[in-house]
Amino acid sequence: MKSIEEEDIIGKDDPIEPIINIMKCSLMKYDYGIFKEGLRIIQNSTIYILIEEKNIDLKEK
Repeated sequence: MKSIEEEDIIGKDDPIEPIINIMKCSLMKYDYGIFKEGLRIIQNSTIYILIEEKNIDLKEK
């Protein structure tokens, strides 16, 4: 089974990877506040991307 990086689905300049790395380290240090903040950032970014995608689709129709 190929990994995601081998299939080049996620590029080398993945903007989420540093956030995930910080979240992973915070869990290892039992710092749940930083982990929750990372989740909030990813959630807000995902919502923004989905809204922008929807706006682009509506403009094309």
